[in-house]
Amino acid sequence: IKAAVIVHGPDTKIKKSNKLAQELLGLTEDQMLGKKAIDPLWRFSNEDGSDMLLEHYPVNQVGASQTELKDMIAVIHRPSTNDEVTVLVNAVPDFDDKGNMIEIIVTFMDITARKKAEEELLKLSTAIRQSPTSIIITDVEGNIEYVNPKFCELTGFSKEEAIDSNPKILKSGETTKHEY
Repeated sequence: IKAAVIVHGPDTKIKKSNKLAQELLGLTEDQMLGKKAIDPLWRFSNEDGSDMLLEHYPVNQVGASQTELKDMIAVIHRPSTNDEVTVLVNAVPDFDDKGNMIEIIVTFMDITARKKAEEELLKLSTAIRQSPTSIIITDVEGNIEYVNPKFCELTGFSKEEAIDSNPKILKSGETTKHEY
């Protein structure tokens, strides 16, 4: 599978991990086995960059609530490479036939590239919105899909009026809709 997997005991000690988990955490299997969530080797951050409190570590959240954790975004500091990786985390408790929690299975996927792409798109979007130049984005048929605020300011068209229209609404040489 293309997900990192760590199996913890109910005391948070690591029982098993797959190769991808070891790579993403930057630790060997020997370094991980038997470690608890409280181990100083781990350093996790929240998506906003703030240090994650121990009780918010995925294994601890599931251990305390004994319920599933879905789609948590976390940042892992890797000591071996002194870098960070952003991950999407899911975790589930596993129970025996008597209802006792016997392990907690934590899976995570590297979404670092996706997060960087989202940040770049946000920068681009901000630049387009704040541009001093009128910007129009069309689909392949030529219908307007997006206009920036400067377009609306210069033409007098609202965003709603322009979207799904054809750029021909801007007759050559004319600058506002009131001239049509």
